[in-house]
Amino acid sequence: MMEVFGERQQDLLKLLLKKKQGLGTEEIASGLGISRPAVRQHLMTLDRLGYVERAELLTTGGRPTQTYRLTKKGYDL
Repeated sequence: MMEVFGERQQDLLKLLLKKKQGLGTEEIASGLGISRPAVRQHLMTLDRLGYVERAELLTTGGRPTQTYRLTKKGYDL
């Protein structure tokens, strides 16, 4: 089933699988070596398909960071 996703989306799903509590776009971008806007596009697609969801909003003293995690459908994949 993973074959229907592009290489970056597969890598993103695998990265989220390793971090069950979720990751922010900055962490995902750094882990995949791609830009934050590219990460957001992939996340929007995967969210729309039901494989990822927004997790908690982290506050770090600056701007709050939205984290994303796999859904049950994402884990089942």
